[in-house]
Amino acid sequence: MSELTKFDHLPIEPVYQQSEPNETISLGRCRIKIEGDGSLEEDTASAAMRFNPDTRLEFVVSLDGKPPLYGLKLCADGGPEIGLQMLDRGTSVDVLFSETRNDEVVFTPKRSGVMISGPSQQISSAVFHLFNFPGFLGPDDFTIATGVPPLQG
Repeated sequence: MSELTKFDHLPIEPVYQQSEPNETISLGRCRIKIEGDGSLEEDTASAAMRFNPDTRLEFVVSLDGKPPLYGLKLCADGGPEIGLQMLDRGTSVDVLFSETRNDEVVFTPKRSGVMISGPSQQISSAVFHLFNFPGFLGPDDFTIATGVPPLQG
């Protein structure tokens, strides 16, 4: 067998760590304004990527320390049209009330996060993240394509 390439570091450095497959990745906290049916609420939300049962971005508002009916008010006041504005970013996205769980209210964007911002001529680069990229553990975990049989690729 031919010589294997050896690395003293990971060839692709992970930006987000997952200790188990499909583990939720926290993207941080942000100040938000929830707008719906004429009502406005300002709060702080945690943003996270969930992968199970399907991939989606979530904004989670904690109900800890809030009045007992605060979560119900967020959901009921929003009606079918709920807007979530990320105050620090100056970006808005239409969201759906997704669920309540463990003293939290969860909102999910109606459209992909890629569609949040309009077209721009000022974008000079983009960062693309692959989630759930498999770990390579040994020589049998990948194939090098050389263009020469049997590794024609």
